[in-house]
Amino acid sequence: MTSAARNLRLTPSYDEPSLGDELPDPDELSHTQHLHALDRMREDKREYARFTRLESVHEMTGPLAPEEVVIVAADTEDGKSLFCQNFFDDLTSEQKKSTLYIGTEQTPAVLKIKQACIRAGVRAKLILKPTDAELLTDEYAHGMQAVEAELEYINGPEMRGLAFYATTEYVNRRELEKWITGGVERYGIEVVIIDHIDQMQHGKGTSPISELTATVQMIGHLAKKHHIPIIVASQISRSKDPIKRHSPPDKHDLAGAAGKEREMAIGFGLWRPLRTDLPAKELRQLRKDAQQGTVAASRIYQPNTMGVRLLKDRLGDVPGKQVFLHVGKGGRLSDDMASTHGIR
Repeated sequence: MTSAARNLRLTPSYDEPSLGDELPDPDELSHTQHLHALDRMREDKREYARFTRLESVHEMTGPLAPEEVVIVAADTEDGKSLFCQNFFDDLTSEQKKSTLYIGTEQTPAVLKIKQACIRAGVRAKLILKPTDAELLTDEYAHGMQAVEAELEYINGPEMRGLAFYATTEYVNRRELEKWITGGVERYGIEVVIIDHIDQMQHGKGTSPISELTATVQMIGHLAKKHHIPIIVASQISRSKDPIKRHSPPDKHDLAGAAGKEREMAIGFGLWRPLRTDLPAKELRQLRKDAQQGTVAASRIYQPNTMGVRLLKDRLGDVPGKQVFLHVGKGGRLSDDMASTHGIR
């Protein structure tokens, strides 16, 4: 092809619209962005959501800014839901933030009971699945009484306008968008918690990673559109290396990591720390026995302890900071082992 022919192809015809005409006026673009930046600077940062009950976690990240996607990642049974439920109660009952909890694994009724159990310091299993023997105990009677009182509080006039559990039977991309956008418009939602994203239906299943990435991108778009933080619980997927399984998660361990890494502003990794009071040889034997089923697997972990590691913070320090939280009776998380329940 000659040079003249190439130039002819690159030159639009006289009636072909230029793509540049679709772009905004440069002065208007700059001024609009300037005004948005001023608004963001002048926002009352004291109104941002934060971990008020978990000062150690708050110190890692500071408040959660509007438009941020926060990912809470953990392996199965390592505390994703427990962390999210504690944060939900903190946001609604302490900070008075209208918060939407979109659960994918349990019904709103069960989630409300679990929230009440956290507040009352009562084991959820005792209330939801007591044994025949437990039904006859004072522990069960007192637990029921305490949890019912907390349910009444959650159903009270103030909390009714703050704590919302989505009632969708299953969560797909359309339902997620409907509840987040509709929740902001109808309930004045200020924070959304999604527990958890890997249980959602992201599409037809023909390209799972691409479909998951599209959902994550939509969540990021909704966070920006509605100027709210969105907390997303995520599964991690790690090798079967027995040592890796018991170590703090890394951001690359996220299931479908690439899309989540790009979108998240803050990332937490949760894990169950191994015991530190045993010699390495004894701990290895205990772990082997647990794998073979001769001892309870829980014996290899520090009792009532959750590890929280910072995986990413776009506005903060280099990731890697970590703290250890105490898991109290009923599942309430705290910085202090000696802290009591009686939240109200």
